[in-house]
Amino acid sequence: MRTKDEIREELLGELKSKGVRLTARAIEYEVDARFHWGRVVAEAEEFQRKHGSVRIEFIAAPDDVFCRKCREMNGRSLTIEELKKLDNKWACRCAVVMPDDQDK
Repeated sequence: MRTKDEIREELLGELKSKGVRLTARAIEYEVDARFHWGRVVAEAEEFQRKHGSVRIEFIAAPDDVFCRKCREMNGRSLTIEELKKLDNKWACRCAVVMPDDQDK
C-alpha cells in the first residue's frame, strides 16, 4: 500500500500538470481520501488472497459531516470489483471488509 507521502507527491504532480492550485487543507484532505480508499482495497485484496471471496460492507458513522456518501452507502455490501468501479473515491472509514457468506 502506498504511503501518504507517495500519494501527496502523485497528487501534487497531477495538480501541477493541470495548472490547478488547492489550499494545503484541500490537498491533505485529498491525500487522506486516497490513502483510506487504498487501505480498504488493499485490505480486501489481502483477505481474499488468504481466505477466499470477500464483501465490503458500509457501516456509516452517524452525524459525521465527512460520511455523507457513506450514509448513502449504509447497509450496502459490494464485491471488490464493484467497489473499484465507483467513480468517487472518498475518505472512507466506514467500509468494513467481511468474508463472503456465500462461500460457506
